[in-house]
Amino acid sequence: MGTVIKLPDSPLGSIRPELAQVLTPNEYLFTRELLEAFFYLKAGGHTNTEYTAKQTVQTVQDFVAYSGKAPWNLTEADFNKWCFHIGKERRALPSTQRKYQGQIGTFYKFMTRDDATLAKIRTQFQARPRQIVHEENRIPHTVEDERSKPRTDVIAGDLAKMFQSLDEEIRVAYRFKSKALFPLMRDKALFYTIFACGLRASEALRLDSINILPDPENPKFGEYGILIVFGKGNRGSGLRRREFVVEDPEVPRLLDWYLKNVRPRFLAKCKIGEQAIFLSQQGKRLCLASLELRFSQIMSNADMSALGYVPHSLRHSSVTQKMMKYSLEATRRMHGHVNGYTTQRYAHIPDELVAEEIRRVIRENIRQAEARNEGGD
Repeated sequence: MGTVIKLPDSPLGSIRPELAQVLTPNEYLFTRELLEAFFYLKAGGHTNTEYTAKQTVQTVQDFVAYSGKAPWNLTEADFNKWCFHIGKERRALPSTQRKYQGQIGTFYKFMTRDDATLAKIRTQFQARPRQIVHEENRIPHTVEDERSKPRTDVIAGDLAKMFQSLDEEIRVAYRFKSKALFPLMRDKALFYTIFACGLRASEALRLDSINILPDPENPKFGEYGILIVFGKGNRGSGLRRREFVVEDPEVPRLLDWYLKNVRPRFLAKCKIGEQAIFLSQQGKRLCLASLELRFSQIMSNADMSALGYVPHSLRHSSVTQKMMKYSLEATRRMHGHVNGYTTQRYAHIPDELVAEEIRRVIRENIRQAEARNEGGD
């Protein structure tokens, strides 16, 4: 079916060798051309980051390699088989399956709406590609998470225990000069930033060095007053940009410590000009799977695995704590929610706190009523 074709370096990153095995040389060349055009459109002309565009390209390659056909020859039946594969055989979470399905739909929207592309496919391959992803064969977005255990916030006591356990691991690694030391230090900066700034895990991983700015209104935080965050947008709108004004003094201190003393340890294997803040030991932007694994290990070491916490629980904790200090609208904007209903669902205000607030209002009402009665007498 064709051999691996030597081509110049591509902005796409890796090109799966399976493509050259299942496609003819002409199909392989044109598929690569399509993927590069799609990448440049998304990473350049749209609001997607280069990282997001590459992820979509990799998903398309996976679909093509699994199905063994050129993209323009794939059908709804091929898409359904691949969805069965990633869901039942790979056991991907529904949220992950939905993400992959959306990426395939986005690529096919690009391929089937560009007149020049359609003309080339018809001329060279006598095919008429069409959109194969639609509402009937993709998972609807009905809930924010589909994990088997309900996601909740990390309660204050467990949050303290988590970071105390992580600090102890760092002390032990330092004492024994363990190679785990710098990854553990990175984890502390990463997970505290996620919690204190209420970030999604993907938002934290997208942070680049150029995304940290001083806050003119708060010079005491130095260079670390504002985080430029790129979070999920509405369907089809790409990533949404928002500014998070840092309010926790521990965040500037931790980021400054991490960027000056820890991150340089990962830079030796980086490509020149790497801007990702949170890096792996291989010198690449830390991926979501690694983040989730690191979090799971931290929970295990703190004897909290059975509590069902996931990295997103830290975002819930952030919403809960900020709702105790700020208005609903301020909390909504800080966390990038489209509406206040979502923010309210994230907040887990303890019953005793609500009860105390009610009692405080009752006491104040009684005091005001007594004051009015005394004045009337």
